[in-house]
Amino acid sequence: MRWISDTLSGGTGPILEVRVAPFESCRLLGSGTGIASEAYRPVGGQLASLTEVEYESLGLGDDILFFRFERPVGYSISQSSDLRHVIVKIDEPGSLIRDSAPRTDATVPAATVAGPPNDNSRSAGGQVPQNVTLRVPQLTADFVINLQSTRESVEQATIESIAVPDGRTVYVSEITQGGQLWHRLRLGFFDSEAQANAALQPLRALFPRAWIGRAQASEIDTASRTDFATGGTVIERIMTAAIAATATPRGTESAGLTAEQITQLTNAAETAMLDRRYEDAAGLYAQLLAEPGPHQQRARENLGVARERLGQIDRATAEFRAYLTEYPNDAESARVMQRLESLTTARMPPQPTLRRAMTLEESAWDFVSGVSQYYRRDVDTFDADREDFVGLSALMTDVDFSSRRNGSRFDLLSRISASHFHDLIGEDNRGPGDQTRVTYAYFDMLDTERDWSLRLGRQSLHNWGVLGRFDGIHASYGIRTDQRVHFVSGYPVDTTRDGVETNRQFYGLAWDFDELIGEADVSVFLNDQRIEGIDARRAVGAEIHYANERGNVTAMVDYDVDYAEINSILTLGAWRLSDRTTLSGLVDVRKSPILTTRNALIGQPVTTIDELLIVWTEDEIRQLAVDRTAQSTTLTIGASQSIGERFQINVDLTSTDIDGTVASGGVNAIPGTGAQTYLTTTLVGTSLFGRNDVSMFNVRVGGGDDFETRYLTWDARFPIGRRLRLNPRLRIAVRDGLLDGTMRETVNLGLRVLYNTRRHFRFEFEVGADQARRSNATTETTTSGYYVNLGYRANY
Repeated sequence: MRWISDTLSGGTGPILEVRVAPFESCRLLGSGTGIASEAYRPVGGQLASLTEVEYESLGLGDDILFFRFERPVGYSISQSSDLRHVIVKIDEPGSLIRDSAPRTDATVPAATVAGPPNDNSRSAGGQVPQNVTLRVPQLTADFVINLQSTRESVEQATIESIAVPDGRTVYVSEITQGGQLWHRLRLGFFDSEAQANAALQPLRALFPRAWIGRAQASEIDTASRTDFATGGTVIERIMTAAIAATATPRGTESAGLTAEQITQLTNAAETAMLDRRYEDAAGLYAQLLAEPGPHQQRARENLGVARERLGQIDRATAEFRAYLTEYPNDAESARVMQRLESLTTARMPPQPTLRRAMTLEESAWDFVSGVSQYYRRDVDTFDADREDFVGLSALMTDVDFSSRRNGSRFDLLSRISASHFHDLIGEDNRGPGDQTRVTYAYFDMLDTERDWSLRLGRQSLHNWGVLGRFDGIHASYGIRTDQRVHFVSGYPVDTTRDGVETNRQFYGLAWDFDELIGEADVSVFLNDQRIEGIDARRAVGAEIHYANERGNVTAMVDYDVDYAEINSILTLGAWRLSDRTTLSGLVDVRKSPILTTRNALIGQPVTTIDELLIVWTEDEIRQLAVDRTAQSTTLTIGASQSIGERFQINVDLTSTDIDGTVASGGVNAIPGTGAQTYLTTTLVGTSLFGRNDVSMFNVRVGGGDDFETRYLTWDARFPIGRRLRLNPRLRIAVRDGLLDGTMRETVNLGLRVLYNTRRHFRFEFEVGADQARRSNATTETTTSGYYVNLGYRANY
């Protein structure tokens, strides 16, 4: 698939929608056209406040990934060269709830706040002094080495044992996490991570669990006793000293700020949160609460978050309770209630002290599991006999279990993802029969000290020349901070229904170079595969990936040195002309399927290469493989444009052509598709019928030498309260056969209802109906049907 566009629901909501589209070759092979949905709760997602990833395939290229976060986050998106990975980088700014108006610069404009004419004073209510220029100090030396984190006070002997480099400072900071006070022994400050890493190496023996981070402005101020100033105006480090009330009361008498000044104060508070200057942020949010207006709601919640980050649990609890009192029926109250409950849980009586002091960097096992069960029934009625035909009646069970542990040196991860398809029709009645699939079953180990990793088991890769799922090993080692080598080996997996098949083996080597050419990352690879003792594939290639804040470009080439053929060459990219306009493009030329000796089996009455060797020589078999392999070419240009605050339009033009294959070895030729062109336009609208609803209108027209198609779809999601969502769908399709005069008209109508419980469960019910009419000059047939899908998913 290829990335098309992305947007945050409502502009600042906690749902990131990423639109992707399958390639035309996928549609021609019959995939990527149906309606499907699946959800996954990723291990470690809490590190980015990510709770769930959901995929919905609506047909016609309307495929959407939903990333659900606990809170709004900053993000950037790019696509990998294998066309099977979307890379989403998250900037999680300490639980900050942003206003909808974007800030265009990290430096906040000067905000002249009305008040007494005293440049160096602060009123008892926490007012910002008059004419203070609120700007973000651009710290350059804020990298710090965290040598040790313990619950006990740091011993003086430990501090004295450190050989402190010239110009550096050793100090102890304190932080409260989970209701526990931690003492952190730190060495600072450094201009860059590389500089800090160089200073850390001679201290590794004494502090093996040390790590490098970035210090808060207030921490640097405390450690170095240095005030930061910008534009000649001193920024005060503690802005909450004069705030005595546990919860800031509404209606505090104020000097009356203008709307522009309130916006500037809000931006300054957000900047302080992003920089983790929670004391500064708390003071600014307290100031905002003293001013009446709609901004108070966000200020109230963010003040509670700032108090929580400062370890002021009582004050944070009071702010969250005040929020729930003031806004009891607001849609955001559920999130605030969760914050309040987490604080209450964190203050439960502590467990008995362990014999050994546990460091902050060590963590216990984290288990994530998901179980889903759905019953699906498809029934069709044909015009000829009017009898119902049950095409599908099955119970589908999926299990996904992951465990993770981040240790002082080794990070461990394991995952098992499997499913069972229980056929209720029965093979005697032409049912497909029961099926069990194992999608993933692997174990990961990462050595954070020596920078190597190892994955064993059933896994999937689509880069470095690897062609998908396999049973085997993937090992990597960081030679330098900007270079990494990979080794992969194993047995390819055709379908997840199969066990380990050893008739094919492969191995591969790859070398990654970060920012080898400017900001571009480059990987080179070698991949060798054999089948039943003979060469199947020997490929060399390279992948290039460039990304910055404005866009990304990916290129890849895969060349088989034995066959002297280019397997694939790809270039795709997207560029943001502005915050509202994005352009994208794609050039993809590849063998279909990827050229390997195994392609010689296509169309043959045998299933193994050994059986072919009875009749053909190895060179003849290799020629059969070339004859069975076509070449596909896909060209796409697209644009995405935001219209106002509630609409986004996406337009892309795609041309595709798959060559035919020749007749040989008793297998007939397969004609090519000819050039086919499609124009797709999608309009996405938010809050059209109510609050936070989303509607997608899609029009797709196109065709080739022998047919024309026209599609219209509408998909909408209507939230009802905090937990219920209605998802109606409509699809109309018309296909005209230009050679035989046959017309096929299809109408699909469906309704999906989702209900999320407060914690672990999601229930889903879907019902739909379709009708198809096929006609030509002499006959007309009609087919109708319906489907029912009912089930649940549980995440723990």
